[in-house]
This record gives sequence, structure tokens and C-alpha cells, in this order.
Amino acid sequence: MTDVGRNDPCPCGSGKKYKKCCGGGNVAQLDHLILEDLERVFANVLDFAYERFEWKLEQEKQKVTRQLSSFNYETPGGDFLFYTWFLVAFKGKDHSTILERFINERLNTIPRTRVRDVVSRWDSFAFVVGEVKENDGGRMLVEDFMSSERFEFKGVDLSFAIGETVFTAAMPYENGQFVAFSTFFNFDPDITKLAKKIVGDLYEDSSRDLQGFYRENFLRLIDSVFEKMHDEEDLSVDSFTWRNDLEENAGRKLYSFVMDNNHQEEWAYLITKYLNDYFQTASTRIRNPRIYAAALYYMCSEVLPVLQFTQKELGTFFDVSAASISNRSYTIDEAIGEKMAYDFSMLRQGVGPSLSFRYGNDPAPTEKTMWEIMVVTEKSEDVDLDQVIRQTREGGIRLPELTHKEKAQQLIYEGFDAQPPERYTLCEKALKVDPDCADAYNLLAEKEKKMETKLQLLEKGMGLAKEEIRDCFHDGTPFWKYVRTRPYMRLTFNLALAMKDASRYDEAIHYMKQLMKLNAEDNQGVRYELIPLLIATGKKREVEDLLNRYKEDYAYAYYIEFFMGIYFEKGNVKEKADGAVDENPFAMAYMTGVWPLPDELPRTYAPGSEEEGMVIAKQTDVLWKEQDLFLTIIEKEGSLRK
Repeated sequence: MTDVGRNDPCPCGSGKKYKKCCGGGNVAQLDHLILEDLERVFANVLDFAYERFEWKLEQEKQKVTRQLSSFNYETPGGDFLFYTWFLVAFKGKDHSTILERFINERLNTIPRTRVRDVVSRWDSFAFVVGEVKENDGGRMLVEDFMSSERFEFKGVDLSFAIGETVFTAAMPYENGQFVAFSTFFNFDPDITKLAKKIVGDLYEDSSRDLQGFYRENFLRLIDSVFEKMHDEEDLSVDSFTWRNDLEENAGRKLYSFVMDNNHQEEWAYLITKYLNDYFQTASTRIRNPRIYAAALYYMCSEVLPVLQFTQKELGTFFDVSAASISNRSYTIDEAIGEKMAYDFSMLRQGVGPSLSFRYGNDPAPTEKTMWEIMVVTEKSEDVDLDQVIRQTREGGIRLPELTHKEKAQQLIYEGFDAQPPERYTLCEKALKVDPDCADAYNLLAEKEKKMETKLQLLEKGMGLAKEEIRDCFHDGTPFWKYVRTRPYMRLTFNLALAMKDASRYDEAIHYMKQLMKLNAEDNQGVRYELIPLLIATGKKREVEDLLNRYKEDYAYAYYIEFFMGIYFEKGNVKEKADGAVDENPFAMAYMTGVWPLPDELPRTYAPGSEEEGMVIAKQTDVLWKEQDLFLTIIEKEGSLRK
């Protein structure tokens, strides 16, 4: 660089005199300034994408997530990588990328000439997948796996180790150098050999040129590396190191118990790992580690999608008392509760074994198994619970002779698993076997179109179910955990939902509160229907009490805050609306009529998905049915990220 006079134009391109701008600086300082400006341009391109293509961006997020098995945009760092691919590789109907549109429409808004010159060449970028060869913090050399071409990157802080694998889009900078668009995605050096083989194998099977291959498979390549890494992980019980034989025996028993009941090695490994983590924190020898194994399973079953057992049933299997399980749960929570809570929050975001949530009032697939175990244990005093549980994995539980009532309930469980018309055929068969089969009325009401008849069916079924478990209301039976109470709870919830649809809000609220009193843990998710009803009927304090009791961190909570802003004039409605849209834009699309809400809603959904948006819209429909009012408020308050 030639010497610059104090009164000469500043070489950064600001248009100011050197002495008024970067005077006294050197080449390194000027480069640092330009690189910081380019980082701001990255952010501006993303803002541009949200202004113009928000719905498409969110749709592509969900599409990509469904296509990939191990990596998604919610993987730490994955959001930036997804944006990189979407902004520079995804082409619209006019066959131009969002980055190209930004350059065409917004280039002249960049104040510095030097920055404009750099950005103007970004349409000739290159994807790079390779190994870090050199790095001094501000300059990094990366060798592409397939082409062996070396790319010299400039950056403010390139803190990557030599030997790491990096994925990025290389944007032309100056003097033959490049800058990464948005970010690098990196793997540790010990993964580089594996990553290079995966990329090479996939490229060998491709008929595209290298850049075409990268453009088409950029995210898939990262997903494949993640998947292969996961496949090579040792998730067996032998991978643990234990302090002594007693603790190892408890760990192996816990691992086998999870595998026998849930058949997923990932869950068995995770739950056993928590047990091992707890033992490592203990300062003294543990006399009976089996108590902690049972307590840990009980704690995890409250959160993870694994088969639930009562403390008494767990006590029988692990040969410990039910009371000891309850006591040790508190001890474990104090020691590793925060770690477990963090892991569970990561699972909700898609990091780790896949986690999805159920919607609707049908029994979970595990309930039938729990019911069968209950039938076997109630009919025999000396039953080997260990053997019964093994049978669940080896082809099914061998049931004793069933009563007519039990045969009917078995048919109903089969009906819940089936699709119409078989679903309703099995219901009719159950009623022929036992005309007083209460759970059958859930299915009878489900297919009934006339609201008055639907309500009558549910009320009759609820009465039959209540009579069958009448003693449970007085003897302290834990509702929901005792499987025989579940038909009554299903019928009561379905009746409340029907009352809501019939605009009989006070009655719906009454039944929902009754359910939450019987089952404070709210395994049915009653609160998600109750809270919108309480908002609609002006019960602000009750809403706040529920929100404080059940801490939520999903999109649903953001939409509730938004509606509280509308109905109770609480906080900045526009900010709350924008926050809700950021968490799940699909829900707002259904609420505002951009998309019609389908009649059939999904049975499961993942956080942030379009399916979750449908569920939230349905759960809160009492708050947005008045479309004119709702749209008027939105128009008044702001753009909602449009």
C-alpha cells in the first residue's frame, strides 16, 4: 500500500479525509475495519431475506430438518450454516439467489467504496469443505478435500486449530484472499479423516461438478459426518467405568430395564450415564445403588418418552421400597438436576436423540403395555415382574384369561392404534363384548358430527368410567399413574374440549380444573387448553398462577404472552408478537388466515415445526376466532416480522 497523505481520501472508501477517518492507522487496522463492516453486511443480507422471504425461509428450515437425520438448523452453529446455504445457494422462481438479489438492490446502500467493491464480487463465491493447514488468528489457509485448492481466509478472529475440518462459503475479498460468509462450521481434527472419506465417497457417486455437488449437498455432507460420528459412538453398557461392583450391577440392571421396556439404545445409555454421573459425585460409598437406579428411571420417565412405571412397580423390579425411591429422587436432583435439566432443554431443541411431542387425547403407545402388565400382576400374587417385562421385548406379554371387560378394553386399545374405518369397527366390537366399556365412548363421540349427541356420548362414558373407579376418588390413588383411571380422564378431557367448541367456556374450565386437581403433573397437557380459556374469560391472575407453576420455554409460551398483551394490555404487543413469530411463524400464519387450519391435526410434532404451529393455533383458537378484531390489532401494532 502506498503512503496516504493526511488530507488524501481515506483508502477505506468512506469518502472522508484520511485524517478525519482512519488517520494514523496502518494496513492491518484498515483491514480490521473493513472486515468488521463485512460482518455487518452479512447481517444485512439476513435481514433482507427475512423482509422478503420469511415464510419461504421458515418452510425451507422445516424441509431441511425433515430430510436430515442427525444435523439440523438448531444444532449449535447449525442456524448460521443453514442461513449460509439458504442465502447463497437457494434459488427462487427467477433463478437468482437471495445474495444476488441483495447485491442488485442494496449494493449502493453500503457507504464505503472498498466494502462495496468486495461485496460486488460475492456472486462468484465458492463452497469450501476442507482441512485447516495454517492459522495465525487473522489469516487461515484451508485446503479443499476434493480439489486440493488452497483458500486463504481473512477474518477478525479465526480461532480454529490446524487439522480441523471446516465447512463454509468462501467470498472473494482482496488480493486473492477470501472471507467466510457468516461463519465456519468445524469438526475436531480427529474427525478430519472420517469427514474426508465421507465427502469423497459421496462425490464419487455424483455426476455433478464439484461446486454443483457442494451446492446440492452442502448440508447433507455435514449431516452425514454427524451421523457417522454417532454410529461410531459406543452406547453399550460396557462403555461405562464404575467405582465398584455394586454400582456396576445397579447400572447394568438399569440399562437392561430401559432396553427391555423402550428398545432404544440411546435412551438406555443416557439414563445410565446419569446414574454413573451421580455415583461419581458421591463422596462416600453407597450402600444400595439399586435405589438410585430406580429413582433415576422414575425421574427420567417424567420427562423422556419412555415407559412409565409407578414407584411401587419400580421398587418390585429393583427390589427396593417405593418410599426409598421418592427420597433418593430429591438427592439426585440436588446433585445433577441442573445438568439433567440442561440436557432435556437441548433434547427439546433437537440436539441428541430425537424428541417429539404428542398432540390429542389418544393413549400413548406405551399405555397398552402398562395396562397388560397391570392385568398380569393383579391376577397373580407371585408373578415374576422381571419375566413379564422381558416378554414385552420378546414378542408380547402372555396374558391370562381375560374378563369381558378386559377383552373390551383390549379391543379399544387396538382401536386407538387403528385408522378409520377399522378404528370405529373395533369400537363397536368392544361394546358388543361389554356394553359398559367406558373408553369406547371416546371413539363413538369422535366420529359424531352433531355437537349435542357428542356431548351426550361423552357424558355417558364419563359416568360409566367414574363408577368403575369410584374408590379411587377417596383412597389416595394417584390418578393417571394408575392406568385404570385413564379412560375417565380421557373422557373428561374430551368432554371439556367439546364444551369449548360449543362455546360453553365455564363448563369446559370446570372440567379442566378438575383434571388438573386430580393430576397436578398434568400428563394430559390440559393446561394448554385451559390457559387460553382463562384469558378469553378475563381470569388474568389464574393464568399467571399456571404460568408460574408450569414453566414453559416453547413457542406456545410466547404466543400466550402475545395474547396476554392483547387481552390484558400487558407489555409491548408488537415485541411479543415478533417474539412469538421468531419461535414459530407457522402458528401466526394459521391464526391470521394466511393458511387454513386443517380439520385433521397431527398426532405428533417437533418444536419449531409447521405441525407445532397447527397445534398452537388450535389450542388458542378461542383467542383469535374473531378474525376482524385480531387482524385489526396486528395492523395497529406492527408488522410481525413480515
